[in-house]
Amino acid sequence: MYARPTVPLSIGGVIDDAFRLYRSSFSRWWLLSLVYATLSAAGSILILLSVPNYQSVARRGGMALYVAMMSNPIGLSINLGLILVLLVFYGAIIARQCAVARADTGFTIGQALMVAMRRIPGMLLGGILFALAVVIGAGAPIFLATFLLGRVPPLITLLLTIPGIYLWGRLQLWIAPMFADNAIALDSLDVSWRLTRGNWWRGIAIVTVMVIIMLVVSFALGMIGGIAGAVTHARLLEFQIIVQGFSAVTYFLTYPLMTAVLLVTYQDFKLRREGGDLEARLGALDRAA
Repeated sequence: MYARPTVPLSIGGVIDDAFRLYRSSFSRWWLLSLVYATLSAAGSILILLSVPNYQSVARRGGMALYVAMMSNPIGLSINLGLILVLLVFYGAIIARQCAVARADTGFTIGQALMVAMRRIPGMLLGGILFALAVVIGAGAPIFLATFLLGRVPPLITLLLTIPGIYLWGRLQLWIAPMFADNAIALDSLDVSWRLTRGNWWRGIAIVTVMVIIMLVVSFALGMIGGIAGAVTHARLLEFQIIVQGFSAVTYFLTYPLMTAVLLVTYQDFKLRREGGDLEARLGALDRAA
């Protein structure tokens, strides 16, 4: 049984705690994650199938295929509908993990889905604002430098993305207070901004470790999918279907891990902030005395 920490943990301690929440909540999220992964893979296949002359478009490269998918009304409609459905299951996974963290054994899948559906407007708004902040933070300096200088060396381009990386680190916890403490979208972003003040490096380190683990799992399963496609001599579309099948396994395993990381990091940063506030108040009382 998972027990929420009552004191701040080290970076390694937070990562271990995330794995404990992940394992302890498995029985609560596995079905939701399975549906999420299956719908995600099936939706991707449907979008590919909606592209006219898929075979010839795909041979022109990934960008040509992406443009064809986004400019195709059927594929675009499938994608938009899929996003809304996936948000419900993604939110329900978080809601169930939050219930495990607070030792609420009576919180059902139905309740989790209802909570997630009520959170859809907030998740959409929070996700859009988060993405805009990161994209503008990373893209605006590059655009300005390119406009002024004409050509920017790759190393300078990389350095110019630092504002976007900084904003990502400050706002990355926004989904956690939305489900853990019923915060609205703007408040969730504000809470993440406040809690990561002074903890930016810690938060980046924790999430980066988990991202690396997820990438390793994704790469390994992708390699297996690629080998399976080559061995079976699958045609282009069949190959994509095989790849999406292995991608579904990746989604099933890794998405609940990332939500667990965000939740335990949020809790750790709350403990740190509350401890810092208490220390400051005690210091003020000592000075007054």
